[in-house]
Amino acid sequence: MKIYQDLRNKGFRITSQRESVMKALSSSPLTAEEIYKKLKGDSVDIDLASVYRTLELFIKFGVIKELFFNDSIKRYEIIDHNDHHHHLICTECGSIEDIALSLEKKFIKEIKNKSKFKVEKHSLEFFGICRKCQ
Repeated sequence: MKIYQDLRNKGFRITSQRESVMKALSSSPLTAEEIYKKLKGDSVDIDLASVYRTLELFIKFGVIKELFFNDSIKRYEIIDHNDHHHHLICTECGSIEDIALSLEKKFIKEIKNKSKFKVEKHSLEFFGICRKCQ
């Protein structure tokens, strides 16, 4: 993974626990507790405090970010500058799905043209009911 090489270049050691946390985050945004449960289910020897320390370290090195959706629960997601996406959040089961939007650049340009506002970053979440829950 390119992320591991970037971290090594910054003097960051990649331990098996840190690698496991990163792999857990590769599928979708998760809370620290969800990461911990996932790793314990995969028989990874890690405690919840280590998960939190690892997440804080990843944030410090700029490889993950914190996300807050409508429920005010802190989730974590890998930062991939080549894969900008938004989220579909199911209000029934809580599942989170990534979605890329092709018209995004057009909307940002329109915002700039209409308001002279320079968008530096943005996030967009859609709340509804997923296929499984419908």
